[in-house]
Amino acid sequence: MSFLAFDSTIMDEKYIDKSVINLSTFVLNEHHVSLLKRGLKFCPTPPAPDSGQLREDMDRFHNRTRQICFFNNREQNSDLTTSLSSIPIATPSDPMGTDKPFKHMSFKSKSKWKCPPGPPNLEAMIVCNEQNYNHRPNFRPSHRNNLTPNECNALKELCNNQDIIIKPADKGSAVVIMQREDYLKEGYKQLSDNKFYRKLEHEPTADFHKKIRNFLEDMYQNCEIDLTV
Repeated sequence: MSFLAFDSTIMDEKYIDKSVINLSTFVLNEHHVSLLKRGLKFCPTPPAPDSGQLREDMDRFHNRTRQICFFNNREQNSDLTTSLSSIPIATPSDPMGTDKPFKHMSFKSKSKWKCPPGPPNLEAMIVCNEQNYNHRPNFRPSHRNNLTPNECNALKELCNNQDIIIKPADKGSAVVIMQREDYLKEGYKQLSDNKFYRKLEHEPTADFHKKIRNFLEDMYQNCEIDLTV
């Protein structure tokens, strides 16, 4: 098997490089190869930041810090007499802690609740962040992009191609392009090897969860930890 599966009518032999191994049916041109030869840790010149995304991220951060402060103060003012044993533990037949499907927190939409203002020092920090955001300097793009226009297009083509997988080689520094179907087939083949893998009769996460809770409860009863840990 050759290292690269290039179409000789499209690519000249001088562009073939052993640092890029193509095992897929996707035909690489010279720009794909020059891009992949840079390695998977190569960082392209960043584009201008998205001001809308920056605004959203900052608002989320501020709301999150207010929530932490709000609930932390509420816990300090409440009676902390509940032991760890009072926290419900999921059973093996109920691995997500509920008998109703899709009621787990992972399936719920994120809350849009806006936390009330926090203490003065927190609000002062938020006001400072707002002022810095409103008076931030204009973005100055780099004078030189570290990718050519053709390599930028090649990067978009590789990122949007859902039929291939790009991974580092097990040995050496080569970049390997595989067909997604072949990649998944190899993964299932290795998982079906009973010498290294064994299929479990049930999902063991709830059992591990219960053991950890019991261990922590023993430590709490022996005064080795407290509720603030």
